[in-house]
Amino acid sequence: MPGSANRDESNRPTLGAVAELAGVSSGTASQALSGNAPVSAAARDRVLAAAAELGYVVNGVARALRTRASLMLGMVVPEVSNPYFADLMAAIEDCCRVHGLAVLFGASANDSARELDYVHQFRERQVDGLLLVGAQETKRIEALLPAGYPVVAVDRVPEGWSHDLVAVDVRSGVELAVAHLVSLGHERLAFLGGQSAIGVAASRRDQFLRACEGRAIVTAVSEGEFTLASGLLQAGEVLAAGDPPTAIVAANDLLALGAISAAQQRGIRVPEDLSVVGFDDSSIAGAVSPDLTTIHQPVEQIAAQAVAAVLSRIESPRRRRVAKWLLPELVVRGSTAPKI
Repeated sequence: MPGSANRDESNRPTLGAVAELAGVSSGTASQALSGNAPVSAAARDRVLAAAAELGYVVNGVARALRTRASLMLGMVVPEVSNPYFADLMAAIEDCCRVHGLAVLFGASANDSARELDYVHQFRERQVDGLLLVGAQETKRIEALLPAGYPVVAVDRVPEGWSHDLVAVDVRSGVELAVAHLVSLGHERLAFLGGQSAIGVAASRRDQFLRACEGRAIVTAVSEGEFTLASGLLQAGEVLAAGDPPTAIVAANDLLALGAISAAQQRGIRVPEDLSVVGFDDSSIAGAVSPDLTTIHQPVEQIAAQAVAAVLSRIESPRRRRVAKWLLPELVVRGSTAPKI
């Protein structure tokens, strides 16, 4: 009907309406939707919920997407059983909904061939961009993508990656963990890690060794998988050795929870006899006993920045590379205490 387009345009929800419904300023709403500035998790959640309820879509992105094929993004994660990645996927999906996008997910199981297969499948389905967690075959992935294709490495940055990236500063996170334990009087520390072939596992291990130099004795550096079962196994071996550590730094929360279980099975009290620090601050960290002291990765901010980066690449394929390094935080809970 004549004039219907104008009426639709006039009825489109505005940023101001989103801000009002969320109970924040228009500036805060804009920052929460763009991911370009820090906003509290509570405020971001309210803004995203308000935008979804009103059907608000960011105008600049909406214009760019009219020329795209699918209104979908593809995301590859290492696994969905890890609560951290489940949290990240949920946050990515929330951000995409605000921009009128759907997300296709694939789990690589840390297998490079499977990861490449998902990239190929998503490209065949003409997704508008890719978010990759744990990309391992940089050169082969680049060969599958045309120049300027919207792709962002999220959380894990592979060696030689030349595209956009959003990740947390691992060095700062591990430094916070070690400094916390040293401040509690712990002098004998052990590290539980993932597969060193995975870049983030090697990075967290190396940063642990660096952070301990001149400050603490490293009793053991163990390697396995990023799983609860591996944490149970690794910690069992570390705690059974002569002169065991009084504190453990684990490369993720699942490993840390496995370490707590291993200690409890041996009658070792956490945190009275053994302090444990995790990494991620996934949704389970505060739901166990004792609740887990861990390094918080700002999942909502990671998601917002990653989606913003891929959409910015859609709008401007030739723009400069984005490399966002976010700062982690130490969350002190019940699994650490002063050395007795």
